[in-house]
Amino acid sequence: MPWLALAASLAWLVLTGVLYRQAVQVNAEHSLELEHTRLSTMAQQLMDARNWNAAHGGVYVAQSDYGQPNPWLPESERTVTTQDGRTLVLVNPAYMSRQLAERSSREGVSISIISSAPLRPENMADVWERSALARCADETPEVFTPPQQGRGQGLRLLSVLMAQQSCLRCHVGRKVGEVLGGISVSQDATAFQKSLDRQLHNMRLLYGLLAITGVLAIGGITFNLTHRRWLAEEASRMKSAFMGHLSHDMRTPLTAIVGMSELAQKKDLPEAERKKALGYLAQAAEALREMVGDIMDHAALEQGAPALRAAPFDLRQCLSDCVGLYRPIAESKEIALTLGMDQNLPA
Repeated sequence: MPWLALAASLAWLVLTGVLYRQAVQVNAEHSLELEHTRLSTMAQQLMDARNWNAAHGGVYVAQSDYGQPNPWLPESERTVTTQDGRTLVLVNPAYMSRQLAERSSREGVSISIISSAPLRPENMADVWERSALARCADETPEVFTPPQQGRGQGLRLLSVLMAQQSCLRCHVGRKVGEVLGGISVSQDATAFQKSLDRQLHNMRLLYGLLAITGVLAIGGITFNLTHRRWLAEEASRMKSAFMGHLSHDMRTPLTAIVGMSELAQKKDLPEAERKKALGYLAQAAEALREMVGDIMDHAALEQGAPALRAAPFDLRQCLSDCVGLYRPIAESKEIALTLGMDQNLPA
């Protein structure tokens, strides 16, 4: 039945489609989780450096173009002069975090220290960062958002910065544990989207090949089973037809055996006719034996174990036997036809 193979193939295609959609979703979630972990690790490294600085109450570095005094610190703490005349600049946690963020930024990735009310105007938070800071204050110490199509926004992460004791030297009026701002990490989504598209393309090829292979395998197996069933039914039908014809063909030698037997048993039958009847009887019995042998050969052939044997074959003798087998019928019809023609002759 072709519809069975078609139904099995259709069911496989539906199953493959469901698995493909689930795999695409899981792959996208996994890729986002990897990017989240990577951005979070970058923010955490910067956070660890800030905490180290805060634990030491700030560190001093040689004054240079890159290390200028922090104008937000008390003037008495901004610099110190060593005995050899060198000027050292105090780098507090926020100052160090900003410089490390600038040095850690690279093409496609931007790291910055932001706040909703910064002392340094360049650290003012944008709209997304202000919203993330509000969420951090109420729910979680970290916010991550995936790229949103049509808005030109990449991957963004914000890790909140809490006020420590060393921070209060600049942030006067704040309390320890209060949210001061956050470490904002932004990444261009172009590379991430290209990687996701490439993975999606490979998954399409994989599941497409899986779908085609499944259709060929399931459809082929189902068609093969259906074809074998049809062959078995056809063989059974042919067997029934064969047995029907064989039973019909067996009536002829059986009738001849019965008739010749009755004829040979007649007491008033001449000896020549009796021998002739016995000859026909032997021929009919031989024909019946051959038919029984054919039935046994057919049964052995169905079981897959036919018994092959060599036997002499004489075509002339076979034709002679066939003629002898059907001679009585032909002669009787010829006599009846002759008698009928004689009765139609005019007196």
